[in-house]
Amino acid sequence: MGKKRKRKRRRNQEGGRRQQALSYTPLNPLRRPKAKKRRPQKNSKINEYQGHVVHERGETIPRLDPNNITARQFFDEYVAKRRPAIFKSTPDCKQFNLNKWKGPEGLDYLKRRAGSCDLEVEIKDRDGNFGTGLPKRAMKFKNFIETISEGSTGLYLTTQGEEDGPIVAPPACMFKGDIPSRPSILGNLLPHRVNLWMGCSAKGASSGLHHDFHDNLYILIRGRKRFTLFSPSDAEKMHTYGRLSKVFWNGLIAYGGAAAEEGGNFVDNDGGGRRADGALKRDVAQYELETATRKLADLQESGAAEDTIDAAERRVDECMERCLDFEMMAAAADNGHGNDNDEYEEEE
Repeated sequence: MGKKRKRKRRRNQEGGRRQQALSYTPLNPLRRPKAKKRRPQKNSKINEYQGHVVHERGETIPRLDPNNITARQFFDEYVAKRRPAIFKSTPDCKQFNLNKWKGPEGLDYLKRRAGSCDLEVEIKDRDGNFGTGLPKRAMKFKNFIETISEGSTGLYLTTQGEEDGPIVAPPACMFKGDIPSRPSILGNLLPHRVNLWMGCSAKGASSGLHHDFHDNLYILIRGRKRFTLFSPSDAEKMHTYGRLSKVFWNGLIAYGGAAAEEGGNFVDNDGGGRRADGALKRDVAQYELETATRKLADLQESGAAEDTIDAAERRVDECMERCLDFEMMAAAADNGHGNDNDEYEEEE
């Protein structure tokens, strides 16, 4: 789903509004193409999306009670059907311990737990926008908190690290016991990344219209947030960055031309596209899986610490999911709509 986010934040003593949120992103998010904008395309042959669409004006997004829906039901009715939903309260409330994050002492608590974390934060451009490609600013988490506490609106904490970094990225990784790395509402879907988003704005701000390549579970801790959603079925009506190559049955959007060359999500016959150095992305994913599997076996054989083995197992799971991604995209490219018999399997 394309989405335009507008944020309204609680005022602090200096007149700004602060917002904190956690985002869980299952699987591997690919980079948004940054090629030149193009006019909307009108070729229905490239769009094979079969998921949820809004059929009537005024249709509302379902509001779910997390206590009355299982992970299996959530997957079948919403995830598999590409249908957005709003939870009335935090899912898996027993897994989340966020009360200390709120109130007047919340920021002090965050600084005590993770103030020493090294981060890279986004900075505004001359027009007051974030996410424009400007170099990020390196700083400690405690310094970031102190800056926005003073009412500064020029910094924004977003995703951290590289694509192959840890699942729970800093500073979220410092809050073990407060947030789960895998909320039970996701069932056996494996989160690719858990990030803490945080900023301050005097009048609210918008991230602009964009789309992610994978699902998001967004947990709002402080402030307010509004999402405007567009269905993948409307992709051809958008002024996209790069030329649309195909919209697959499950909503995955592929780009061709310059967007593919600049790192866009372009699926072709030679392995899911190439990296900047010319290596096939699918071959790289397979190599990383083999390397991670060997490392795990070596650690188990040497009797390494349990935490070290757990981290190695997570890395294997992550690499395996990436390989499966490429296989599914290749299958979808071959038969036009992929495997319509996907099944949800419960963990034992």
